[in-house]
Amino acid sequence: MKKNGSIRGVVNNITLTSQSGIFDITDANYATQNLLWPLSGYQLHYLAVGGGGGASGGLNAVNFGAGAAAGVARSGNITTRVGTSYSIVIGAGGAGGSNGSSGSNTTISSSSLSVVATAGQGSPGPSTSGSNNNDYSGGSGGWTTYGAGGGAGAGGNGGPNGTGGAGYTWPINQTLYGGGGGGGPSAAGGPGGGGPGAAGNGTQNTGSGAGGGGAGGPYGNGGDGVVIMAYPGSVQRALGGTVTISNNVVYHKFTSPGTFSA
Repeated sequence: MKKNGSIRGVVNNITLTSQSGIFDITDANYATQNLLWPLSGYQLHYLAVGGGGGASGGLNAVNFGAGAAAGVARSGNITTRVGTSYSIVIGAGGAGGSNGSSGSNTTISSSSLSVVATAGQGSPGPSTSGSNNNDYSGGSGGWTTYGAGGGAGAGGNGGPNGTGGAGYTWPINQTLYGGGGGGGPSAAGGPGGGGPGAAGNGTQNTGSGAGGGGAGGPYGNGGDGVVIMAYPGSVQRALGGTVTISNNVVYHKFTSPGTFSA
């Protein structure tokens, strides 16, 4: 007798789409629990943040550039099937300049899932209003102490006195992403990586907006976006991205285009 189906001579075979052979209850339970059974599913959490906007400069020592908006954050939970592939595109942060450019979108796509995290807008030259994204609005600011308004964050509007909007806290890892840029010359960037006024760059791979600058530059650049795929457990089950395991959760972090293979 042998364990393989408890039948001598029979070879059990399992692929992603089919199984053959004779399985006893122990074999079947093992295959199911270890996601070896055809079309086994498991819970998958995802986060996508678009690229942050680049910031502008001012006209003179009084009129300063506004803070740029962070990219939008999109998150959710699905049941994925073993063998499903997800195409990942990471949105780039916008470049700073006399008119800051917007970032680009971050996407996750498969046969069963389509996620688009839109980019943050760049700040268009000297302005009393910070830039917007698709979810939130930039804040206002005066032309004096705090210069221009702060950019929208991934989790809130631009704040008072030119401060950048707050980022979005992903509940899976309790981390902030996508802070709005602060208005020039010295307002604070939004929590979550927003660049401070004085042409601070948005933090890379958080989708944060850049801080507004002064006349003639320098100019802050927006932070690139990010995608994170996560699932419960202490054993890696999927491929793609940079893998870390913390507090019984497996994370696959993408900072460049790639494929997540469940």
